[in-house]
Amino acid sequence: MLFGEFLKCRFKPSYAVGQAADAWMMYMDWLLTPGLSESECDSVKEKINRLVNIYYDAADGPKTGKDVQIHADLKVDKFPHFMEKAYTNFYNSTSILGKIHDRVKSFEDEKAQSTEVWRLPFFDDGPPQSCIKKWESLYNEYLTVARQMSNEDSILYGAAEFELSPRSQKVICDEALAIYQIVYSNAEKNGVGKCGFAWKVAGHTLCQHFMVKTGKIPLGFSLDMARQMIGR
Repeated sequence: MLFGEFLKCRFKPSYAVGQAADAWMMYMDWLLTPGLSESECDSVKEKINRLVNIYYDAADGPKTGKDVQIHADLKVDKFPHFMEKAYTNFYNSTSILGKIHDRVKSFEDEKAQSTEVWRLPFFDDGPPQSCIKKWESLYNEYLTVARQMSNEDSILYGAAEFELSPRSQKVICDEALAIYQIVYSNAEKNGVGKCGFAWKVAGHTLCQHFMVKTGKIPLGFSLDMARQMIGR
């Protein structure tokens, strides 16, 4: 008997649970829509309560053996537009639920638009071809062979850190601009996520170049002082 019940639940699942949940959502959307009369609100609330009971009866069906069905007067043939992924027949919801859905969707659209790659005009200076060729080779190596390599910045600076570099600042700046332009050209084709390499390798120099171009004055702090200021 138990095995028979198992087979029944396994191969004859109750669709009433999902149907009740979806119908409940539609009626709740209707209830939250401005302009309903008092009698309409009372009717919708009564249907919502019935659907809640049907939902739990259907969920308990495998244990109780009850065959639960959705009553004809509770079935719906249209759903709010925020359920359109599950249904093709839908209406435009004007309830708070529909407005929240539309607002979130607009944020998603804005986010998608914000992922477009755009370049700062301050980095348009043309670096020497020798710098471009050098870093095109290194960047292609990074992309195809050695994504785990972590010494690109030391290649740029010729030292572990910018402040310790024995190289000319002019040469470092030219190479940083070459890195920026090479990486952003690739990012324009393959996505904004590719931009990080330029800032990881040449971020310090690019920021300095930006400040020189804009006339900004850098406000420097030691790491210890910065930690004290933020309480860490």
